Amino acid sequence: MHFLDLAVELAAATVIVNLTGGFSSPFAALYFVTTGEAFALFGLSGAIRSALAASALGLAHLGPQVSLREAAAYGASEALLFLAAAILGAADWLRRRRAATVLPPRTPAELERQLDRLCEQGERLRAAHRDAMAALRQQAAAAAAATLRADLLACAIGEEEPAEAGERLLQVTLRSFGAASGALWTAEPGRTGLILAASQGAAAPVLADVFIDAGPDVPPVDVRRQCAGALAMALPREGQGEPSVIACVLRHGERLLGALALAAPAGARFPDDAQRRLLALSDIIAQVRRHLEWTARLQRRVREACLIYEIAGLAQTAPDADAFFAELAALMERALPAESCVLYGIDPAEGRLVVRAARGRPVNPLEHRQFGPGSGLAGWVADRRRQLLLPDLHRVPALLEGEAVLPRERSYLASPLAAGGRVLGVAALTHSRPGAFSAEDARLLGVIASQAARALEQGELLRSLERMAITDGLTHLHNRRYFQVRLEEEIRRARRYAVPVSLILLDIDHFKRVNDEMGHAAGDAVLVQLAGTLRAGVRETEIVARYGGEEFAILLPQTGCSDALVAAERLRGAVEAMTVQTAEGRCVRITISAGVAGCTAGCTAASLVADADSALYRAKQAGRNRVCAA
Repeated sequence: MHFLDLAVELAAATVIVNLTGGFSSPFAALYFVTTGEAFALFGLSGAIRSALAASALGLAHLGPQVSLREAAAYGASEALLFLAAAILGAADWLRRRRAATVLPPRTPAELERQLDRLCEQGERLRAAHRDAMAALRQQAAAAAAATLRADLLACAIGEEEPAEAGERLLQVTLRSFGAASGALWTAEPGRTGLILAASQGAAAPVLADVFIDAGPDVPPVDVRRQCAGALAMALPREGQGEPSVIACVLRHGERLLGALALAAPAGARFPDDAQRRLLALSDIIAQVRRHLEWTARLQRRVREACLIYEIAGLAQTAPDADAFFAELAALMERALPAESCVLYGIDPAEGRLVVRAARGRPVNPLEHRQFGPGSGLAGWVADRRRQLLLPDLHRVPALLEGEAVLPRERSYLASPLAAGGRVLGVAALTHSRPGAFSAEDARLLGVIASQAARALEQGELLRSLERMAITDGLTHLHNRRYFQVRLEEEIRRARRYAVPVSLILLDIDHFKRVNDEMGHAAGDAVLVQLAGTLRAGVRETEIVARYGGEEFAILLPQTGCSDALVAAERLRGAVEAMTVQTAEGRCVRITISAGVAGCTAGCTAASLVADADSALYRAKQAGRNRVCAA
């Protein structure tokens, strides 16, 4: 209707202006009467449209007869009309705003009804707010629980060692509950109690030696109370009352895996639902703990396989038994939580235990003495062929039998090195902390000791085969093949460094007569005793070999021909002076003939042997029992 009113007013103004003479009429201002009303109804934009329409009508009446003065008057009147429209519009806006802020008059009944409606709306708003906050708290709790479960699962699938994963598991739980201290206990095979796997906070230093009784007759609720009480007792007292502690037992079916206890910060209390939340999470924590246990078991199996492989390699690479024992001690020190490791071997001559290798902290000086069968802890292990695990040496004086133990030695673990029905030695570990060795450590030491004994036995067999390959079976001297290899090596060395080398070939005079008259057993006795005399009459660097039958060869490195003649003469005299006692009690005396040759420029192994053999032949031709040089 507003637009229709404006159109009617504008049409009426147009008719009046046209009837009274157009723009020259004093009624021309009627064109702009509608501008103020348009501003009041439609705002500034409506007023401008109305004024533009009036201006267009006014301009339609302009003609050549209109003077400049009249046009200026027309423009001024139009500007005044715009200003008037703006003032009227502003006044109307202020009026409307003032009218909007003033409540219309109400009766008391209306006010009461309005107040009731407002109270109902407020109550609905408060209920909606409470529901929204409850939903928000539930969502936050669900998000926190999901985050905790994700963190716990991350502990299970992480790449840390099981011990480090246990520490992280405890740390995640502490952070989730806002706890300041906590402890995680775990069950181990062969133990009725729980041992500390991880601890954090102010109570950690005190909990290391706390024992949690978790035998088959102890109810889970008592185990939980023990853990909570142990954590509470370990916390420092600061005069702020009893600490707030919550705990849970970790189980897989009927099997006890461990327990967990948390303590709130000093002076603070856990929320009322904290214990319920921890019990609700105990299943997933138990699953994570069980996974860590399986991971640890798998890692132990892998480590055992690596140890077995490494020990087997020692038998192949160690040059002798002493090197084998030294490498084995170093390996055991890496694999087991010991502060000292001592390896004993069996002295084959007296059957006593002697120290073959020692590693770690300074060990008991008495462990370096020899133990007879059954004496001392190591002797007890060797005599009974049984493993020995002592949590505290200071509580078993009956086993020591006068053996002194240093105050720092508390835990003791030893295992026999037994293979093929015989004991080859004993491996003994010590630690300064009581109860330092677990049943798992004892099992691992048993595996290492068993494999080490087999490797040691195989090493002995291998070295025996090597000796047999280069040793004459009767005289235990080097055989001809080994002697030939060493002869060629020494000749090459003599050429390279320009050092002398000499060779002595000797054989027994009339040895066939000894075999014919006294038998081959007497001949063997002569060869054995002659081999001992030759071996005793040369230096360690000189090589004695049975060259064939009754013929022997002696290689003298860095020795000239003249010195070799002296050595050969000395050996000839020692053989002439010896007497061989046969098994029948008969005495046999023998002599030898020897030929000596020295390596000259351009000589070879064959030429040196030929020269020595030629000199031996001349000694035989000259009457035997003499030495000749080439």
